[in-house]
Amino acid sequence: MIDIEQYAFPELKPGDQDWRWCHKYCYEIIKGNIPANELIKQAAARHFRDLENPDFYFDESAALSVVTWFKFIPITDGPMVGKPTQLSPSQIFIVVSLMSWKWTNDIYEEIEGIQVQVRYKGLRRYNQAFILVARKYGKTTLAAGLKLYVMYKSFYRPRAFSLATKRDQAKEVWENAKEMIRLSPRLSQIFEVRANEILMPGKSGYYKPLASDSKSLDGLNPITASLDECHAIKDRNLYGVIVSAFGAQPEYLMITITTAGFILDGLCTDLLKNGKRVLDTKDKTVQDNYFYAIFCIDKDDDWTDEKSWFKSNPDLVFGRPRINYLRDRFQEATMSIEEKANFLTKHCNVFVSGSDKWLDID
Repeated sequence: MIDIEQYAFPELKPGDQDWRWCHKYCYEIIKGNIPANELIKQAAARHFRDLENPDFYFDESAALSVVTWFKFIPITDGPMVGKPTQLSPSQIFIVVSLMSWKWTNDIYEEIEGIQVQVRYKGLRRYNQAFILVARKYGKTTLAAGLKLYVMYKSFYRPRAFSLATKRDQAKEVWENAKEMIRLSPRLSQIFEVRANEILMPGKSGYYKPLASDSKSLDGLNPITASLDECHAIKDRNLYGVIVSAFGAQPEYLMITITTAGFILDGLCTDLLKNGKRVLDTKDKTVQDNYFYAIFCIDKDDDWTDEKSWFKSNPDLVFGRPRINYLRDRFQEATMSIEEKANFLTKHCNVFVSGSDKWLDID
């Protein structure tokens, strides 16, 4: 059993842009020093279990690289526009986990008498991510910054896409990436902004927004993609098309980052069910390529208790969102059935079919 005290790092403070927060965040979760739901506790426990798993290794140089990258990612709106992005401990946990866990060995399997390589030493373990978190967390910044990073670190002709059911939604993350490049002298040396695409001239790469009704979904061959507004998607078609498009890539990243919603039998709730199974040690389901971070209040929590809001809003302590903003929304929720449903989905991050009925996903 690993001694997690070695990851206490008492010298680290919130706000420090240090990759070691990936370990320390999990340490503080396990110790009960940071409010967290059962699923985040399970994700932290998974992190420490995997440090002992010989199939993986944690690449500290990759961890340092991605955190350093975000120092060149500018804030794109508000009074701090142009200033470097400040990753919170939970955000460092996410971006570092995605980039730093790698396979230890090449693995071959015999299939129909043929030796087929099924695992590649040194490549990233996680190629898909499902991140469920309340509003005002900085989801767009994370998704845009990660996709630009994957392009930067990739081979020749990297292709990136922002996907959604509607083009306006698909353009949200892409527009954010465009502003990042315009505001950053460093990024402007690597990427070139055009009207409907972001180019990477040095590697002949590009980044485009695409909607599900686009005629260009076939033959994409992306290196990275994000699916926006997942909670509003009922069928898996768009998700299936983009995941199948990664087949020729030895290393890729599919990011699904969203809040909860009202569709109880859609793609998002399917991914939530999968995450619950993978994170639960009592379940035998193994999905080593998939990263899950699910921030929501627990089933038995009192949604009217401010303490529970910290579980679904991991950056609430840093003012994302401001506590007064949540209190205002809560007051509205006590006065309106519709606003109660909105508060439960967008700020408590639970799926509801109405103002009082939660979706219990086992």
